[in-house]
Amino acid sequence: MIATGTPMDGIRTTPDSPRPPAGVAWRRVALFLLIAMGGGWGVGYLLWRVARSIPAELLPLLSLSLAVVYMPLPLAAGVVLERVAGRRPPLLRRAWAGLRRPRRWLMLLTAGVLPAVAIAVLSLGLAIALSVLGVPGAGELVRTTTDLAGQLSAISGQEIPAELASTLPPVPVVFAVSFVQAVVFGATLNAVFALGEEYGWRGVLAEELAPLGALRANLLIGTVWGLWHAPLIIWLGHNFGDQWRGGVPMMVAVCIPFGFVLAWSAARAGLFGAAVGHGVFNGTMGVLLLLVAGANPLVTPIGVVAVVASTVVAIVLWLGFPPDHPCR
Repeated sequence: MIATGTPMDGIRTTPDSPRPPAGVAWRRVALFLLIAMGGGWGVGYLLWRVARSIPAELLPLLSLSLAVVYMPLPLAAGVVLERVAGRRPPLLRRAWAGLRRPRRWLMLLTAGVLPAVAIAVLSLGLAIALSVLGVPGAGELVRTTTDLAGQLSAISGQEIPAELASTLPPVPVVFAVSFVQAVVFGATLNAVFALGEEYGWRGVLAEELAPLGALRANLLIGTVWGLWHAPLIIWLGHNFGDQWRGGVPMMVAVCIPFGFVLAWSAARAGLFGAAVGHGVFNGTMGVLLLLVAGANPLVTPIGVVAVVASTVVAIVLWLGFPPDHPCR
């Protein structure tokens, strides 16, 4: 395709792409939030009620249901908003068309995967440093296979048999293999689920808020995106267990700088670049749990270390490698 027109959503627009709005249509934004946020609170409440009445062994099934029902809500809100606005062609078609360019596939790896990996590596370094320094809530480093078996038991909720624990590889090997697997599955399977979120947040809503400029639009989107997680944190203990009072503002604090990172990925590699980055982040940050035992979740992994790491990476990307077409 020949690139013409005004850039939107991280890709060069084509003659049939919609033009950026002259101002923010706040009624459409309110409709989007009603579906994404209102639907999220409704689904979260129903899942909470279900979680209280089912056996513990069925909770993994509930978690899968959560991913299937909750995460696509921003996608549904985006589709409705596009129809209300009469926007043609839809964002997904434009993003898919961008993949016809071979360079876009390379950008998916560089602009999608690498920033999320950088956040994970920096978070790991911070988590280790805080633990070594004995900072309260930073936890203890997992050093031996016995420690690793205990940490795996704590994460899975099931006791690891002693005979199995004795066969575990060294901790660095387990972490390295798990990290690589997290990147691979994050860029593929996780990205499929993350696409629903990104279609809404870094996609349709970002287009609606484009007149605000990159800074204000991404600050607003990051704040709303963080609050969107509130039902999962409050009712289902997602990420922070029973510390939901601190967990909700901490999630907002994480989502704002990480939202800037994903907006940069979208500007460089389109909607799918943001989805890949989101998926890799979700996978790799979970692996950090293997190396630190007894940590306060407000500190690590989706806590202070994630806020600092995401902020550093966002600043480096936007100031050091500003996209030609920021579109945000």
